Amino acid sequence: MYIDDCGESCKNLDADYTAWDSPGIGRSLVFMAVHGFIWLFILFLLESDSFRRAVQRVTNMLRGQYMYDGEMMTVDRGVTAAPVEDSDVAAERQRIVSTPVARLTTTDVVVMHQLTKFYGSFLAVDRLSVGMSKGE
Repeated sequence: MYIDDCGESCKNLDADYTAWDSPGIGRSLVFMAVHGFIWLFILFLLESDSFRRAVQRVTNMLRGQYMYDGEMMTVDRGVTAAPVEDSDVAAERQRIVSTPVARLTTTDVVVMHQLTKFYGSFLAVDRLSVGMSKGE
């Protein structure tokens, strides 16, 4: 038959294909596994938000700013809020606070009275008072 008829182009089919050297793929398998673990670690850092927090702390330290968790907290939580408030915000707060609720329900469709929102220890919204009339 054709078994020994290949001449100089014959290949040894008994080679260990998991070997480190050619024609083995052992080297490629090891590097792919290491590469996969590196990308898995990077993905974990990005998804767990650890990387963003670490970068934020480093940039704040480089800028000379220090992160105080209670920097924007209200007086009742231990720290004073931001001292500057726009006049229209103050006027709307005064209108909502001083007007009785029965009267507000006749003039406004949506009323928020002294809304405060914290994300952990970060104050996102500080005593927001808003009233919206129909169509506004």
